[in-house]
Amino acid sequence: EEMARRDELTHLFNRRYFFQALRKELDDARDQRPLSVVVLDVDGLKLINDTYGHAVGDLVLAKLGTLLVESVRAEDVAARVGGDEFAILMPDTDEKRAHAAAARIEEALEQQVICLSPEKSLDLHVSFGVAGYPWSVKDPAQIMHCADIQMYNRKAQRKGSRPAASITSAHA
Repeated sequence: EEMARRDELTHLFNRRYFFQALRKELDDARDQRPLSVVVLDVDGLKLINDTYGHAVGDLVLAKLGTLLVESVRAEDVAARVGGDEFAILMPDTDEKRAHAAAARIEEALEQQVICLSPEKSLDLHVSFGVAGYPWSVKDPAQIMHCADIQMYNRKAQRKGSRPAASITSAHA
């Protein structure tokens, strides 16, 4: 049963479990308790896969999964909801606190370094979006859509201002 709720690569909850939990939390939110969803996307994962292979891409995804487990509260639900898309369900969390949590997770991930060899490492970047109840909408699909729009807008604003993923060399 536990294996059916988890993503094999990241050990996070899977998409099905995430949406079940989101629907339940929204049903329970009738008393106007806030609820937030943070959507995260790895910037440039396709380029990482194309340049270094899918094993490195999988390593990136697994590291992000580990970081999310370490970064969320016990009552939060961290999940892999797509190829390189992750979501965190944060019950009793308003918009301001959700943005702060997402920024902390983004900063912690960007401090991670993926070692490719003794001389080379990969620096990672993510983009995030936040939506929730009651300030956004109450439909699970619409909440995810609102968070996705924010994430893609953030990604577009930063595109060109920094690389999606960068290689650092011990000799640089």
